[in-house]
Amino acid sequence: MPIEAITPDNEETSNGSTTYNNKPADRSGNKVLILGDSHARNCSQGVKHNLNRTAEVQGIIKPGAIMETIVGTSIKSVEKFTKKDTVVVWGGTHDVGKNESAKGLYQLKNFIEQNNQTNFIVIGVPHRYDLDLKSCVNEDVKVYNRKLKKCLKTCENT
Repeated sequence: MPIEAITPDNEETSNGSTTYNNKPADRSGNKVLILGDSHARNCSQGVKHNLNRTAEVQGIIKPGAIMETIVGTSIKSVEKFTKKDTVVVWGGTHDVGKNESAKGLYQLKNFIEQNNQTNFIVIGVPHRYDLDLKSCVNEDVKVYNRKLKKCLKTCENT
């Protein structure tokens, strides 16, 4: 069952994602793969709308998933990517909420280092506006995002 909206020009894939393509047979354009938790829902449609017609955009969304599940979803697909392609990773919320942020950072950095043949955009964990500014979860979000930035400084493809 796809998570994202499907329009007539879209191609539904078997892993619960949607590929937005104007010309599915044309693979000459760049590929963009969006991996994320519920925060990344419907991002692939917006990205496709703002890119050229030959770009292939796919979103794989795993609501409530830990980083290990998010990056493990498409290991085989990313291995085929080149320097012309981009992987967007937007996750970590569940890792921070479970006090497993170090494990999430390790999984993400390992995934990026194993796939240094392509480009990555990593989005930090958003602030929890439903909680107090000084709540322990929001403090953990700040720490996670600071460590994420420091961790990715050494990766040239991010």
